[in-house]
Amino acid sequence: MKLLIGLTLPVVLIIVAILALQIYCRGFERGLRCEQEVGFWGKLRCGISETYEDNAPYFRRLPTDEEMIEHFQKHRADFERLVRIYREDPKLPTRPGFNYDEGTPEAKEIMERINIGGMRGDWQAWVPPDPYSVEAKRQVATLKLIPEVQDCTPTGRKYSGVLLDGAHRPVIRLNADLTPVFKGYYYTPLVPKIENGLLKKADGGARVFATLNRYPSWLICGNCVYRQFEPQWFIRLCQACK
Repeated sequence: MKLLIGLTLPVVLIIVAILALQIYCRGFERGLRCEQEVGFWGKLRCGISETYEDNAPYFRRLPTDEEMIEHFQKHRADFERLVRIYREDPKLPTRPGFNYDEGTPEAKEIMERINIGGMRGDWQAWVPPDPYSVEAKRQVATLKLIPEVQDCTPTGRKYSGVLLDGAHRPVIRLNADLTPVFKGYYYTPLVPKIENGLLKKADGGARVFATLNRYPSWLICGNCVYRQFEPQWFIRLCQACK
């Protein structure tokens, strides 16, 4: 026990010293965040608060799959209406994606209610009835759908899947690179094929796992993985690049 205390005490003292320095810098250094606060205690409270906000992403966790599925089931009608707005409303911005502030009044109301921060297309042309067929690929080429899907024109969005970004607070993965990670939802207009652990998109594919409550080995910088929980609905877990 004494050996354990002797080994951990220096680490604890270093952490305390770093936190104290962060609090001092944020609260009392000129030109930084808490300069407008009056008095020692005001600056100290502000410094503690700002330090917490900076470090919180390292201690937060992502929402579990079960929490996200329960949230979806509770607001299913809103989710379905939101993807319909994305695919059918010509008043939306004609570019790959948009955030909450750029949505139509109805879209903003729904996004706020179900905690969605932004939407964008998946750059896929899901041509019915079989997006994988030779005929579907011929239609994509004839109608020049891929540029329209990628530019998110009203025509292109009719064939696009929809990525819905969850508005959860920032989370940092405690890996070697301390990279940001996030979860959201993914809607496909048609029921996709799942083969050998791969979600087959109209063009290309992505890895599918039984659970995203832990980080799969396939999750690397700039990569997303998926979990299917409804025929056309998936949870999406992504790791950003620093």
